[in-house]
Amino acid sequence: MSQEKTLTLRQQIEKMAGDGEELKPLDFENLILDDIQINELTADDAAYLETFSTLGKLCLNHTGLKNLNNLPAKIPIFKLELSDNKISGDELSKLAIYEKLTVLKIYNNKIETLDQVKSLAVLKDLVQLDLSENPVCKVEDYRKKVYELLPELQILDGHDRDDQSFFSDEYGEEGEDDLDDMVLKNLDPETKKKFKNGEIGIDELREMGLTEDDLSDYDEEGEFEMEEGGESEKDEGANKKQKT
Repeated sequence: MSQEKTLTLRQQIEKMAGDGEELKPLDFENLILDDIQINELTADDAAYLETFSTLGKLCLNHTGLKNLNNLPAKIPIFKLELSDNKISGDELSKLAIYEKLTVLKIYNNKIETLDQVKSLAVLKDLVQLDLSENPVCKVEDYRKKVYELLPELQILDGHDRDDQSFFSDEYGEEGEDDLDDMVLKNLDPETKKKFKNGEIGIDELREMGLTEDDLSDYDEEGEFEMEEGGESEKDEGANKKQKT
């Protein structure tokens, strides 16, 4: 019996679109690739992902990733999910390519030390971080020390600096999706577009006189998601960017 040929990442993504469907990378702001088997991104993978040049959110949860080599560096990602993989803490320094990153979820990996976490300090816009179920969480005074290492951070492992649950009523029914309440609020459309495209960051918003209390959510559109088992679900109305 012949062994089934392994599909490239591009082939897997194009397969999600379905037979006869043309996949247009520029139509997507979010790309959710959870549960597909990747193990390690190649240079070709990175080049293909960079064709999604308007991408703001990339999810690679439970994909078997062992390192962070060949991440797509030329797209303005501000939300990145890498949970349930095999990534060591020494790999975190490779995330410095995402200067505008505001949300990083990397729970249940192999991050062991605070020195490894410290490498995230270069991400000045990072306000939400999830390191839960990593060995580093067992370090004495872990939460206090992480907040000291990352002074801009506001949410760690689902709790704020006052240990208030981010999933409580204080943050609304949407829970973690309301993080954007702390990052965007009352922005005019042009400024919002620039933030979402990575052209400006939190520091620039502060220079405009906006504080976290002034910031609010925006619609997450352009999601492209493959469900567990490799089946795809595509909704033209919700998954692509709205055309104005």
